[in-house]
Amino acid sequence: MSNPVLVNQTIPDSDVVPLTSRVGAEIRGVRLGGDLSDAAIAAINQLLLKRKVIFFRGQEHLDDAEQELFARRLGDLVPHPTQGP
Repeated sequence: MSNPVLVNQTIPDSDVVPLTSRVGAEIRGVRLGGDLSDAAIAAINQLLLKRKVIFFRGQEHLDDAEQELFARRLGDLVPHPTQGP
């Protein structure tokens, strides 16, 4: 069996499921959180730029604070224009 091709040497191609030919993908096998490695964050960001929309299923462990920590790893947070923080 050959080694899987990796996105930025972190996420196997077999864990990236395109949803259409150009836009959207589901990434499997990643447990989101603020403590993800820099390599995992870079791979997720690379896939986000390529696919425009990505989905992560089964992330029930994330509370609001942990989701915010993860999101901050991708870039600056911008408050909703009509909602409070």
